[in-house]
Amino acid sequence: MSTKKITALTELAAAAAATDMIPVVDVSDTTDAASGTTKKITALNIGKGVGIGLGNTTTEPLKIDTSNMRIGIGTGTPQTLVEMKGVAGSPSILTMSTAEATVVDGDKLGQINFQAPQEGSGTDAILVGASIHAEADDTFASDNNETELVFSTAASEAATEKVRITSDGKVGVGTSTPAYMMELYDADTGNAEFSAMRLTNYDYGSGETAQSATLIGGVKNAGGGVSSCGKITFGKDSDYSDAANRDGNIQFITNRSNTETEAVRISSDGKVGIGAATPLGILHTANATATNVMERFANSTGGPILQFTKSRGTSVGATTIVQDGDTLGTVTFRGADGNSIATGAFIDAQVAGTPGDGDMPACLRFCTTPDGSETGTEKVRIDSTGNVLIGGTATPTSSVGNLCLFNGTIPAASVTDGVVLYAQDVSTSELKVRDEAGNVSTLSPHNFDLLGDRSEDMAWSYSSKNVFVGKEIAVDMTKVIRALEKLTGEEYIKIRDIADSEKLDWATEEKRKEAEQKKQIDAYKERKAESDAYPTSSSTKAEVKAYLDKSGIEYEDATKDKLFEKVAEKEEFTETEPAAYSKKSKPSWIK
Repeated sequence: MSTKKITALTELAAAAAATDMIPVVDVSDTTDAASGTTKKITALNIGKGVGIGLGNTTTEPLKIDTSNMRIGIGTGTPQTLVEMKGVAGSPSILTMSTAEATVVDGDKLGQINFQAPQEGSGTDAILVGASIHAEADDTFASDNNETELVFSTAASEAATEKVRITSDGKVGVGTSTPAYMMELYDADTGNAEFSAMRLTNYDYGSGETAQSATLIGGVKNAGGGVSSCGKITFGKDSDYSDAANRDGNIQFITNRSNTETEAVRISSDGKVGIGAATPLGILHTANATATNVMERFANSTGGPILQFTKSRGTSVGATTIVQDGDTLGTVTFRGADGNSIATGAFIDAQVAGTPGDGDMPACLRFCTTPDGSETGTEKVRIDSTGNVLIGGTATPTSSVGNLCLFNGTIPAASVTDGVVLYAQDVSTSELKVRDEAGNVSTLSPHNFDLLGDRSEDMAWSYSSKNVFVGKEIAVDMTKVIRALEKLTGEEYIKIRDIADSEKLDWATEEKRKEAEQKKQIDAYKERKAESDAYPTSSSTKAEVKAYLDKSGIEYEDATKDKLFEKVAEKEEFTETEPAAYSKKSKPSWIK
């Protein structure tokens, strides 16, 4: 083809047609029509023909706006640096492709880089700061085009991968191989804590506590919609009006019969409520069935364990030694009395002696509440040596594994299908038994009320009465056997002295009993005073601080209410003061 040159120009009678390769117009022409002016070819005129510059053609496929440094594809008035506009009914599509004929795992199909190459600082500043690229996840085939989308960012280096969306829709943050729909992964082995996600509710109102942030789990239902299975809600326990008053809780909500119900709550002070929105203790369960189950499935002899631990230390795990009389744990049984919740009975374990390393003497107390009261009192005790004490608390000297009955109220009637065994104070305590037939027999062989003076110092008797017959009987058994000895000439009774180490002085023993009882009374008063001094919501700030100082609990100065939050929940004091011991006179027959 020979070289051609332009020798004449054809004036435009209308807008440029699609067949016009390079329509040329006058720079001052505003109508693209013949104006009679001289026509000339300039770079600006050529640019107008393809939509470059300030030309007013409206159908150009590409618009390069040199005055505003903008490019428009499908639009003559781009509003941003690059704008694409599709035809009506069809979206604009940007396609990035590769010329690679054989795509294998790891090949990039296209990439968008974000960079500041002219940044004056140089080095890291001019590296790629962020990028998005599509990456093949397998070798492409006629039935496979598995592709992943990778998001990379930089801090002080070329951008590296931070987030990946896999070909099956899983999202990995910090990992390129997520195993779940979303996996958050911290590859820094030096981080003791991994804060992976934060939900923020930016609503705030003074005095308001209703704001919360919620995670919801749902599944598709039969109708094609999505039903909520449960929620985890992070709520407020205070109005967040100041830095010292920002308490939050966590609520676990389940869906039953299309009704969302709070199942578990962890309060701001660490208490867990199962069915209880305001837990009163570290673990508080409340529901209509109230059945708590502990199970253990193991090929061993051990079963489930419920453990109570007490320390005088003020931090978790402290091993500060406990003291005699401290309660190690309590199981309380309570009921509604129509006005409040009252105590009906409780079982507790108390330190019974001086503890030390590898030494923790303790007793188990069983306490019940009498009719007309809501204060439980001790009725039975298993002491540290295994004695069972009924009606009293004093362990007999050197007694191990015995049953001890203390003087109680004499039964006024017999029990059906059984007998009543009890102790009665008759100058000295006696062991008695009452059977269903109304016979009351004295098992202790020294009741001489009906017989009068003893025939000997060591004389023993048998005595009984029947409330239905209305009579009582007593026999001096020693005197009977002495008479038999005279008749037969045989000796049936043997008497000898016991070792001095076994002998006791009556007055000394009474003083010991009195001292033991006084020790228990003093220990009770100390525990009572400690309970009375325990801070309450009505205590002053100074009283609360004094308690924290005495208990060795660290704190920063704050309002009384905030300081009071550091005070552990007060244990209910249910003890009654032991009665003072009344010394008994020595019986006349003891010389």
